[in-house]
Amino acid sequence: MSLDNAAALVEAGADVLVAGNFVFGSPDPVATLADLRAHLSESELLEDESEESLNA
Repeated sequence: MSLDNAAALVEAGADVLVAGNFVFGSPDPVATLADLRAHLSESELLEDESEESLNA
């Protein structure tokens, strides 16, 4: 998965996105995870419960 398809995956019904390679394979995993959170939040696809688990 990537920033390019994350929103489409959630819209298609995905409850969980496995982003290990996307995040940890990037040059800056912390920034990449922050970008993913922001992208999904802006799309209003990140539910409160999911957002809490991302912040854990």
